[in-house]
Amino acid sequence: MDFPQGWEQKGKIISKEFKLATYQKALNFVLAVGSIAEELNHHPDILINYKNVTVNCWTHTTNNVSEKDVELAEEINGIFIFWEELAKATNLRPSIALANEWVFAFERFTNSLEKLALKLQTQTFAVEVEQIVRHTILAVLEDEKWINKVLKKDFSFSLTKKEVLDFKTSDDFKAGFLVVTKEIKQFFTTLPESEIYTQFFSDWGQFYTVEQMFEHAIVHVDRHRRQIDNLIK
Repeated sequence: MDFPQGWEQKGKIISKEFKLATYQKALNFVLAVGSIAEELNHHPDILINYKNVTVNCWTHTTNNVSEKDVELAEEINGIFIFWEELAKATNLRPSIALANEWVFAFERFTNSLEKLALKLQTQTFAVEVEQIVRHTILAVLEDEKWINKVLKKDFSFSLTKKEVLDFKTSDDFKAGFLVVTKEIKQFFTTLPESEIYTQFFSDWGQFYTVEQMFEHAIVHVDRHRRQIDNLIK
């Protein structure tokens, strides 16, 4: 069995250490890994040592390494690569950096969408692809609810759920992402830095800061981008 880059088999597990820029980034990375693990229903052991995060994967039911571990390891590598790219792209005060991270993530997503449309030579996608793209933008629209609840704001996207449900072509989705990207950037560039660290319990019982919640959302956008990229290959 071949393992993703950097993962080593140690007895009945595969393991990899990830080095983050700060302790806070290490925590955010762990939250992102935990979220993907929940989606896949496959949960690794995670150890944080200051800025370093060690992840161990194995399948408990077989007490050995399985394809589930390889799939999870690939997802974790994808998260980390994206994290490193974000670190290179942003070196500003937290609220501005978060705004730029959104722009970076959505630009990558729409670029992948353009490549897929070019490869297929069509503006319309198969149901599977359309579901990925539509889900991505609808999930972002849902974020306005917790933004207003946690930060006591009156923020709203000009794009509506009904409009997104009516999207049919690649150009429709690209236009929608441009609107969302512009508005979320405007929101964060005017947000006081202190509010980025506002803490709250999410609806599913996890403790987050606003920064962590949005980085969590950005990671999911990039995960969907990788799914599209896999269709381009």
